[in-house]
Amino acid sequence: MGQAKRRRDTGGTEGQGTCNGCKLCCIVTAIPEIEKAPFVPCANLCDIGCSIHGKGQPKTCITFNCRYIMAHRLNLKDKEILPHPNDAGAYVALPKDPQNVVMYVDPNDPAKWRGSAMPAYLKTLMLNAGVGVTIIDRGYQFKMDSIDEIDAMASVDLVELSRARGLRPTYALPGE
Repeated sequence: MGQAKRRRDTGGTEGQGTCNGCKLCCIVTAIPEIEKAPFVPCANLCDIGCSIHGKGQPKTCITFNCRYIMAHRLNLKDKEILPHPNDAGAYVALPKDPQNVVMYVDPNDPAKWRGSAMPAYLKTLMLNAGVGVTIIDRGYQFKMDSIDEIDAMASVDLVELSRARGLRPTYALPGE
């Protein structure tokens, strides 16, 4: 039984395919139309989510598709194994490149995804869909083409290793 189904069966709400308080896309995503840098909370964030949702949102926000939400909305098989971003500490965006899936890690809890169901989900995607996985973590980009690379990424903090080696983030971070 999938993690989302277990939550539904025990009365949890996150298995219902909603944001359920998750605002991660509003933090890690760059929104050029309003000059919002990646990894900075959007100025339009409020307690309930986006203060301008449905009232003139930027195109980047309107066209954004969280794989978790879409899996539930479209009743895809993924919905049973894809953890909610709140549980995973990361979200997977629907890819612009069908051969590559992108996972964005919560910069405020970067280790959470490694202990969640997310690594197993990413490996399932690689096996069943034959896609590569790119992980965006605190401004660093890591591209994986094999299941072994997912295991390696999940076993260590590659951002800390990259920093120790003097490597700079791929994405511009505030103050960098």
